[in-house]
Amino acid sequence: MENFKIITSERGKELVLLNNDKYSYTTFHSSNGKHVNHASNNNEKIERQILRENCKRKAEENTSTRPLKIIRTELLNSDLPNIMNNDITSVRKAIYDKKRKQYPIYPTSLNEAISQLKNIQNNDLCMFKSEQFVFVPETNDFINGESKLRSAYKDNNDELGQWLKLFLGLPFLLPTDVDDAFTKLMAICPDLEVGSLFSDYVLNTCIEDDSLFPPILWAQVPSLNPRTTNGAESFHRTYNGQFYSTHPPTHAVISILKETQTQTVAIINSIENNITKTMASKDYNRIISTINLYKEFEQNKDIIRYLKLTGNKYLGKKY
Repeated sequence: MENFKIITSERGKELVLLNNDKYSYTTFHSSNGKHVNHASNNNEKIERQILRENCKRKAEENTSTRPLKIIRTELLNSDLPNIMNNDITSVRKAIYDKKRKQYPIYPTSLNEAISQLKNIQNNDLCMFKSEQFVFVPETNDFINGESKLRSAYKDNNDELGQWLKLFLGLPFLLPTDVDDAFTKLMAICPDLEVGSLFSDYVLNTCIEDDSLFPPILWAQVPSLNPRTTNGAESFHRTYNGQFYSTHPPTHAVISILKETQTQTVAIINSIENNITKTMASKDYNRIISTINLYKEFEQNKDIIRYLKLTGNKYLGKKY
């Protein structure tokens, strides 16, 4: 008989893989290895299933290990040359879904959240390197309550909240226009006593030329060009997160670099096959609308109106 391989199904059952056909043990013995129900699976689909199920099993056994660490280790130790970058994304999601089943039900109130924390604080989920890192006091007032700024921001009818949302339009101005926009925003602040708590921080951190993040770093007229350094930040954050000491041993660095390279190979495979991530239609329509608003602003010079219409487009999913 030709060589066959034992793999795991999505339901956790063992399957026999023969000539890219998958059989349960009962089907394999009763059919003499002949597959007549449907066409064979391609190599890409088989490799994706092998990677996904192996990673899900290891994630269940090692709840504290990062999903990306599990995926990279499995790629390094397995012969899976057809894995693409989008396969890694789907595998990571499968790992999170598997881990989520071990977590408590999402709380619906503050008291329920505190109760759940008290119940799991001695659980393995709250342990790191065999040491507890979550401690819940007996009193329920240890979670900071909503400030006046937060309450105002969450209330769509609050004048202070509407004023705070105007600041979200500042990144879509020329750096030279930010200072003038900030001055006009302060002139219409409905509550200087509370609003100054926020505006003073913004002024000292993001507006003044000698601030930590001056406008030249974050202000730009709206365009379709990427406005973030998320790619580089994600790489460095993930890379640094693999180490647990300032000066790791050489062999640990080499091992991490090898694991990183396995994901890089998958990304290269995706690019060579013209599989790229495009901007979501919702985001595309939003930025096109912002570009049109900026063109109107260049004509009428009504900066407060521009900030209001633009800022309300970038409130986030929840606030």
